[in-house]
Amino acid sequence: SSQFRPGGDSGGSTISLTAVFTPVSSEGACCVDNDCSEETEARCAELEGTFLGPGTACTDISCEEIVWSNPEGGDFATADNWMPPRVPEHGTDRSDTAVFSLTAQYPVNATGARAGRIVVKDGILDLTGDAQVFNSSLDNPSLLVGGAGTLNVLGGTFGSVNAVLGDTSFRRAEVAVLNEGTRWVNRGRLLVGDGGPAKLSIVNGFASAMETRIGGGALAGGDVVVGG
Repeated sequence: SSQFRPGGDSGGSTISLTAVFTPVSSEGACCVDNDCSEETEARCAELEGTFLGPGTACTDISCEEIVWSNPEGGDFATADNWMPPRVPEHGTDRSDTAVFSLTAQYPVNATGARAGRIVVKDGILDLTGDAQVFNSSLDNPSLLVGGAGTLNVLGGTFGSVNAVLGDTSFRRAEVAVLNEGTRWVNRGRLLVGDGGPAKLSIVNGFASAMETRIGGGALAGGDVVVGG
């Protein structure tokens, strides 16, 4: 505590102040595979997890969602381009959702990328390289382009299971397959204009699906343009 005596040393009242310091918890959210627990950074490293910082809480994050954070674009396989800083994966222990929600246009080299899902919410994602997403659920499709999001598939082969273009935000979502030799292979159902309006353009590329529904939503319209 500290004492202050107004008016110098000649007298007067004395004010006593006591400073109370509350230490910041050294624990924070730690993602191990798709599970979250609150650990110290050292303990999280022992668990081979990703530490999200002191004071972070598992109630505020999802270890399954990994959000692209670099507005300049870059490589899918670079951990620093993501938040939390780890590369989305799909396997027996993890099946991550890669979320692209920046309100910008940016290129991503996704050569060799494997994830459970890709979600494009806003902005324009220019995707190149062979990439695959594996989630087979119709409720949580392997590819979701919603909001005012645009996905441009510019090169390589992009593989998905079920895909939905358009969501309940009712803003127009778009996917374009561009450039000769570019392929989008959807092994399940493709919905163009499901919960919201959407457009699919196939220009000098190739796209296929086992089943395609256009304008399937009660309040949404869908457009498919082939060749221009």
